[in-house]
Amino acid sequence: MATTNRLAAQILTLGQAVTAAAFAPAAEPLTLQLTVTQVVASQVRMIVFDLGSLQRIGSMVIAGTDTQKMVLEGIRGNVLVQVMCTLGSAQVQLDDLSGSTAFGAQIQTADIVAGALAASAAGRALLADDYFTTAEFVAGAGGKFAPNCMDGVACANVFPNGAIPVAKVASAPFSLETVIADPGDGNPIPVVSSGTCILTVGAGVETRTVADPGAAGLVIQVQTTVFGIGSLAVVFASDITTVGGENSVAFTAAGQTFVVVSLDIGAGFKWRVLSNPQALVIS
Repeated sequence: MATTNRLAAQILTLGQAVTAAAFAPAAEPLTLQLTVTQVVASQVRMIVFDLGSLQRIGSMVIAGTDTQKMVLEGIRGNVLVQVMCTLGSAQVQLDDLSGSTAFGAQIQTADIVAGALAASAAGRALLADDYFTTAEFVAGAGGKFAPNCMDGVACANVFPNGAIPVAKVASAPFSLETVIADPGDGNPIPVVSSGTCILTVGAGVETRTVADPGAAGLVIQVQTTVFGIGSLAVVFASDITTVGGENSVAFTAAGQTFVVVSLDIGAGFKWRVLSNPQALVIS
C-alpha cells in the first residue's frame, strides 16, 4: 500500500506560493491531493510542471474550503508542484498519495543526522553538490547566513591556506573596493583576495606583515587613515622590488597609500610595487 507523503503545509496570503517536488513512480500514476481551508475568502491554484523541461502538465483551482485530487497518468520522473494563493488567504496542505516522493519539504535535520543519508557518502554528495546558490550566501532576505556568522575557525575549515585553486583566484577580477580588515599591530594582513586594507596606527612602534601571494594578479592597497605619534612598518615576506633586500615599507602619517601586485616571477608568486604616490621609504 502506498504511503502518504506531506509535501507542504502552511498558510498563504494573496500572492504567496509554496513549491515542492515529487517523484512520479514507474508502476502507478502520481496522485497529488490539495486540501485548502479558507481563512479569508480564498482561491488557491496548483500547477504541476515536469522538472526537466518545466512544461506544465497539470493544474487546478480551489475556491474556498475544499479537498481535491489530481491524478497524473503516464508521468515518469521528477515533477515540480507550485501552490499559489490568488485571492484572500488560506491554510494549504499538499500531499503525495503515491508514497514515492524523492524529495520535498519533509526532510528534516534529524532525518539527515540519524538516517541513511548521513551514513551514505553518495547521499551527502547529493545534498551538498550545487544546492547552495550565491544568493543563499547573502545575509538578509532569502539568505541562509547571518552577518559575521563564519569566524576564523569556520573560514579555515572552508578554505584553509592554499586550498583555493590558483586558477579560481587569478581568473577573478580584482576590486580594491573590497575591505580587508586591519589585523592590528604585529599581525598578518590577509592576502586571499584583492582589496584595500585601511590601517589605524597608535602611539607605539607598530608592524604589519604580508605573506607571499598564492596567485598572480592580486592587488593589495594599504592605506593609513588614523596615525598617532608612533610609527608603522609593513613587512613583506619577500622583496617587493628588483633591487634586492627591500621588503619593508615605512608609513609616517595619515593619508598615505601603497599598492602592490602579485606576479609570477618564475620562482613563485611574489609582490611587486605597483604604486607609491607619497614615495614612502622602502628598505
